[in-house]
Amino acid sequence: MDDQRLRERLHEAQIELNRLDKEREVVLAWIADIEKLVTLRTGGKKQTASVAPPGQLRMGAVAKGPSMRGTVLRVLREANGEPLHTREILARAERMGASTESKDPEAVIDLMGYSLRKSHEEVQKVAGRTWRWVEG
Repeated sequence: MDDQRLRERLHEAQIELNRLDKEREVVLAWIADIEKLVTLRTGGKKQTASVAPPGQLRMGAVAKGPSMRGTVLRVLREANGEPLHTREILARAERMGASTESKDPEAVIDLMGYSLRKSHEEVQKVAGRTWRWVEG
């Protein structure tokens, strides 16, 4: 397989990953809405579903809430091109229910920005620990 064909396959894979990220966000929002409905119908007793971040679940482990990666992507999209420092990205992601147990969560967000940039050409680094979403 030549370099051009490999680049085409990589681009196709990135497009598919982007589509799946969007689909996962919709499903997570749907789960959150159902949880709210269950809470209303059970008289305020909050019940949550276990949602595993893709590729991050070990045997016996249970993850709750949206994945940090998907939430960071959503935060950047919803900022409408506004540059956001990792501190602000983290704060918005946490308000959306995502969490990390990292000792340096801003570094995790910055590293995630680099990872997202590889699969989403709209993600741009604009300064130290500062990222934005630019429509193509």
